[in-house]
Amino acid sequence: MSVTLYETGPSFYSHLARLTLVEKGADWQSQNINIGPVMENFEPWYMRIHPAGVVPALEHNGTIVTEAIHIMRYVDQNFDGPSLTPEDPALREKMDEWLERMNAFPTREFSYGVQGIALLKPLMKRSYDLRRKVLRKHRDKNPDLAERYNARLQDIDSWQKVSTSPEQVEALRQKAQAILDDMEAELAHGKPWLVGESFTLADIWMMTYLSRLKQFGMTHWWENGKRPLVDAYYQRLQARPSFVKGDVWVGIRPGYMFKMLAPFVLPRLTVLLLLVGGLSYGVWWLFP
Repeated sequence: MSVTLYETGPSFYSHLARLTLVEKGADWQSQNINIGPVMENFEPWYMRIHPAGVVPALEHNGTIVTEAIHIMRYVDQNFDGPSLTPEDPALREKMDEWLERMNAFPTREFSYGVQGIALLKPLMKRSYDLRRKVLRKHRDKNPDLAERYNARLQDIDSWQKVSTSPEQVEALRQKAQAILDDMEAELAHGKPWLVGESFTLADIWMMTYLSRLKQFGMTHWWENGKRPLVDAYYQRLQARPSFVKGDVWVGIRPGYMFKMLAPFVLPRLTVLLLLVGGLSYGVWWLFP
């Protein structure tokens, strides 16, 4: 069986796909897609795999599955291993409701918005502009993919508008905490997992969601008695072997980020050093 996951280490949605594969005990090959400044995800070859130019994407024996929620369901239905979907129709419906709710939550906009401190705002604006520049360049060279590139350009406009609006970011903060409130209420039924006795796809999503909040320093939303059932639930999630095997990120990893940035930064740094060296030599030659 040939299984390739196109992903990126810190990507929220890549986490969901990796964790599902790990929980199923599947064997797969990871192909890293550099979504940093080199923007490998916008390359034509990848846009042909994933029309939206985002990660993850799953290739299974020639079948391509895109979008994390679809990958999770596909893996659970088509791979051997423990079922991650309840057999009971009522519990399955509850799991589906959680998955659809979390999939509708704009994690990307929330992530960029809560990091929008003054120091980072110029860099973030630059990142949006650079994405547009790269997308237009690829679109002009690949007219057969113009529709996909244009859709991505429109998506970036919406992304930037939401993540740079203090009012909309605050609304997302409130939604994020409302999710925690409903989790607390659900866990009050006395079951170890979100929809009952069995670990499901909904728990995989929450493992990733709570870890992202932790990465942003928001554990105070549930720790110190604020939401004790969510606190205990997250501890159970962290204790699962998949938390380590699925490489869940709870903080920035400088080494990984350097590898992501290096292909973009190093060539430009080399050119800069050559220019400085050339200028220095010229000054020395003119003014010995």
